[in-house]
Amino acid sequence: MERMSGRLLCYVAPNRKADLAVAVLAAALTGRNPASGLVVRGPQTGELLRDLRRARFVGAAQQPVIVDPGCWTTTVATPDAPLVVAADDDALYPLPLDEQMASWLDSGAAGAFTPSGFVRDGDWPALKAVLAAGAQMSDPRVATLVATEAAMLGPARLETFMAVLDEQRGDRELAFVFAARSTWLAGKGRMAGLRAMLNAFPGSLVVGTEVLAATDVLAHGGGAAIGLLASQRQPRPPETRRGGPRSAGFIPGLFLRELWETRNPSIYRAWYANRAAPVCARCGDRAADSFTTDPADKEAVLLHNVHAWLAVLDELLDDEFVAGQVDQRTWLATQRWNAREAHRDLGTPGKGAPVDPLLDALCDLDGPPQHRLVPTT
Repeated sequence: MERMSGRLLCYVAPNRKADLAVAVLAAALTGRNPASGLVVRGPQTGELLRDLRRARFVGAAQQPVIVDPGCWTTTVATPDAPLVVAADDDALYPLPLDEQMASWLDSGAAGAFTPSGFVRDGDWPALKAVLAAGAQMSDPRVATLVATEAAMLGPARLETFMAVLDEQRGDRELAFVFAARSTWLAGKGRMAGLRAMLNAFPGSLVVGTEVLAATDVLAHGGGAAIGLLASQRQPRPPETRRGGPRSAGFIPGLFLRELWETRNPSIYRAWYANRAAPVCARCGDRAADSFTTDPADKEAVLLHNVHAWLAVLDELLDDEFVAGQVDQRTWLATQRWNAREAHRDLGTPGKGAPVDPLLDALCDLDGPPQHRLVPTT
């Protein structure tokens, strides 16, 4: 699998045929950006790959599409069974892992993840087994997927976590899913831990993140896949409530660049009650608080999010950044700090609007822009 460093991809998981149309529309957007692509998971993966081929949104000359078998969403890894190996429907025997992966690659995918089970917090034998199994793969287009709890990035686990990765991964590319029941990457020390991990394993792909985390990953030498839905941006361990937090009014969260927030439009309506909400020119100059529960509006919100973070990606790949005239990390830190400050003038007078915990965590990690003498690591 080609290195994903410097890419922001869209993570889609169509579970029903009804989900396919919006996934194809998202692919039309990501396919126009040479630094984007898709990560696909779910029972409709095969059909989506066929739809993308028909629409010419996937192929050698188009965007990369990576398949996540998604076994981590339902199965916990053990030392004896780190990967989930499918059985042949007719003969009822396990398919060789290389053959299992080849079926996706032959269908048009540029790469795939190992069918890894989920590694519980601190389960070092299971983590070692997942990495060892991944290291046995012969196809370089297959990356070892480590799906584990976000707590592994915290101060109590990080040193051991990175040591096991280094000892057991072989020469494999690594992809990560960091799941949690709450807080996700906003938990204490986790973003600092993620940065340290990316420094040790540059080019790794972090899957299932918010825009805030994904852009930070890019600036620290990795690639990331931003979830199309909340459940794909905030992954949960197996055996926990599925689907992520319910969106108020059943409208998807809308990414608002001015605040670096992804909130329900009804929340923006309250925040901007006494002033005009920001508008999106790509959405026909619609205001952030104008979207409703109408199915067309829900789809419009999802597509708005994709083109909004793709616009951020374009800025991060501007010639000034590429030439080293502007530092991506410093620029992002200033953007986030300004966004947090902008919350003060919204919502309840004198109190301001509540700040996304991850935005708070990143601002606290980096400090005020004027106090930052060198890029943070």
